[in-house]
Amino acid sequence: MPPRVKELQAQIAALQNQVAEMEAAKEAAEKELQHAQATIDEQAAALNSTNPDSHESTAADGGTRNEMIPRPKPQKGRHIRIRQGMRIDLSDYKAIQRTIRKLVVKVSLDWTKDFRLQDAEKLAMLYSLARQAYPVLGRYEDNWATAELAKQYMQNARSHARSEGYLEKAGRKGKEREQSRAGAAEVAGASEEY
Repeated sequence: MPPRVKELQAQIAALQNQVAEMEAAKEAAEKELQHAQATIDEQAAALNSTNPDSHESTAADGGTRNEMIPRPKPQKGRHIRIRQGMRIDLSDYKAIQRTIRKLVVKVSLDWTKDFRLQDAEKLAMLYSLARQAYPVLGRYEDNWATAELAKQYMQNARSHARSEGYLEKAGRKGKEREQSRAGAAEVAGASEEY
């Protein structure tokens, strides 16, 4: 084998070793991050249980401090009522809502896309930052309150952008209309030629 090929094979082997080391370091860092997040969540829960001024619900307003709140079922043909499902007063709701809007922008969620198409890592970061800002958000099963507020914000942003003409109308019917108009224009153009 020529010496140049041996050098290249040695370089490839060295690079493969570096990649393996970096992947191992990445996995270790991810485990450390998960452990740190668990510690933060535990400390936040402990702090909230001892802090009477926290945003937690109390027995006086129908909840208990350690109760996990499930996502409410929507009434037939309607959206869920987020604030009522969260069991918090209007001023707390508005403050959380403003924070979620800022965090959606901060973690760079793409408001032009449906919530289900968002990057999972960005959503995890949104949920984590939201719980840090408002520990009460940790009481909602599967982060449903944070998710619903983020969905609401992004849907409203898309709706506004469509009404202003920044985004095309969404939906299957809109695409079918465009295709039928294009087809009708082609037929009309073809008939004029004869």
